Amino acid sequence: MRQTVDPADPANTCWGCSPHNHTGLQLRFEPLDERTVRSTYRAPEHQCGREHTVHGGIQAAVLDEVMGAALGLLLPPPLACATAELQVRFRRAARTEIVLTVEARVVEESPPHYVVEATLSDDVGICTTARARWRVLDG
Repeated sequence: MRQTVDPADPANTCWGCSPHNHTGLQLRFEPLDERTVRSTYRAPEHQCGREHTVHGGIQAAVLDEVMGAALGLLLPPPLACATAELQVRFRRAARTEIVLTVEARVVEESPPHYVVEATLSDDVGICTTARARWRVLDG
């Protein structure tokens, strides 16, 4: 998978994807096609907002990270991008201590802007959705 951040690089300390950042999310990404990425996340109980429910900020961060990975499939290195706008809709509680599936897909391209949509789901269905506008950063 093409991406601007190499998860295996020991210098990578990304809070979202680095295996070297022991306080981070340590997400791994699986490309499903040239625009879509999947990941899983199991939120520990200390990331709750309310008992046994993943804090909304953590959900937003996980969705944002996976959307960035989806966009990384399209953008050739060394291009980098950043979230310009993020809308999150909490549909129902996402539980801590279970495996959640997160998928993101690039749905619009108008360089230097891109729109990415994502879902966070459990074994029952979708818990949270997100839509973000991303912008390619100037070199």
